[in-house]
Formats: sequence, structure tokens, C-alpha cells
Amino acid sequence: MVTRMVLFLLTGILCDSSVTVHAAADDRGLPTLVQTVSDLDVYEGMAALGMLRTQPVEHEDIQKAYEKVRNSVVRIDMPGAYGSGIVFRLEPERIVIATNGHVLDYWQDDTGIVCFEQGEMAHASLLGRSQEYDVGFLEIPVEELDAELLQTVREINDPLRGYEWEYLPQKREYLLQPGQSVFYVGAGGQGEQLCYEGILEDLAFYIPVFGENMLYGSGYICEGMSGGGTFDRRGYFLGMISGGTDRNETASIPAKDICEAYEKLTAQQKP
Repeated sequence: MVTRMVLFLLTGILCDSSVTVHAAADDRGLPTLVQTVSDLDVYEGMAALGMLRTQPVEHEDIQKAYEKVRNSVVRIDMPGAYGSGIVFRLEPERIVIATNGHVLDYWQDDTGIVCFEQGEMAHASLLGRSQEYDVGFLEIPVEELDAELLQTVREINDPLRGYEWEYLPQKREYLLQPGQSVFYVGAGGQGEQLCYEGILEDLAFYIPVFGENMLYGSGYICEGMSGGGTFDRRGYFLGMISGGTDRNETASIPAKDICEAYEKLTAQQKP
């Protein structure tokens, strides 16, 4: 099976409204207090508190889980090629998009576009690429995005990270088991977003073309979905779609490797 693994190489507004809070004057005729909070301020606060992270569904349901995660998967358009990406981090000053390193082989800052599921588009710049994994990152300054989009974009939910993890009664191994149902979300050729079901067959299947252990599964994926997300039935992000075969075999980079790649990249960029 390994020799048949084929990479999908994917050839294939500024608006700032405000909310104004008025405090009523008292009987002594003191002036009214006016406090203005912009949509950008609201976003920055929610992002800092992790309030824009995709929420898992209570019970396993792929359709309901897909509705939760669809706004965390984006399309990456480049001249002559397209691919997928995930909203990896929503930070107060930027949105970080993660995708495959082989998708970024086609990327140029002056021509590449990130397309959100809500219909908005934004220019992005290359943040960096991993030297160990087939992973790279783009960044978009939040000032480049429409205020309405900032209220609806969602960050993927990795159960290894975040305040909700300590409340989960299960261990990580419970969330990743061979034989469990998963679903794949990525970009299609006509600009639409695609979602297909699959089965996770192996948690650490070594694939030479990637040079690492991957999440190996069965299920249909197509060109353009590389860089998209592999999720469990509750909507937790398990890995990044990276390749497949004509026998409906899939390979995804584990979420832990993507997190490791991002941590190393940001550590290297610190002054």
C-alpha cells in the first residue's frame, strides 16, 4: 500500500463598526459616560480567551460536527493551483492558517488568496515552513478582514490543547482509536467545500514519501483537499489531510506534529 501512496499536489474590508454603551446620568445631572468598543476589540478579547474555538458536539454526529467545523477550513487559491487549509490559531493580531508544505510550493505572497467558507477572501503572507513535517503556515493581519467575518471564523479544536481538555473524562487515546469513524473536510474544484466520511485504520503508519508516521485511513478524498482537516465524529481536529491513493486510502499528519511544527517555528522567530 505504501508504494501506491500518491500526493495530491493540487494542480488542478475593511469595516469597523462600533458598539456604544451609555451609562445613565444620575439625579445630580452628571454627564453621561460613553464607552466605545469596536468589533476588533471584541474579537481580540474573545480570541485571547479562546472563545472562538470550534465547540465539539455533545454526542457523536458527523453532520452536526461538520456544521461546527466548516468555518475552520479554508481554500487556498494560487495561480494554476489550489489547496485547503485550516484556521490553526486565532490570535489577537493575526489569524494563522496551517496547510501542507507541498501546497505552499505554489504560494506567492503577492498572488495567493485565502478564501473563507463565509465567502470572504484575504491576502496572506508566508509565516514559515517546517523542516521536519509537510506543514507550513500563513498569517493574515486581523485588520485585513471584515468585522462580520471575525465574529464567525472559528479555530480548530485540538483536544491536546485548551481549557476544555482537563474536563474530558477520556484520555487522548480514547479519542484516537483504530476503527473509529472520521470525516474529511477540504476544498473542491468548483469553489465548494467538500466533506467525506472515512475510517481511521492506523494511528502511526509510516509512509516514506512523507518520511513520518501518519494517520492512515480509508475513505474518499480528492485533489484540492490536501491541507484540509481530519475530524472525529464530535468535531475534534485529529490531523491534516495530506495525501491519498486511487484505492481510497488516506494519509493525515497528526495534530501533535502540526502543533510541534508551529511551536518550533514561533520559537525560532522570537527576538
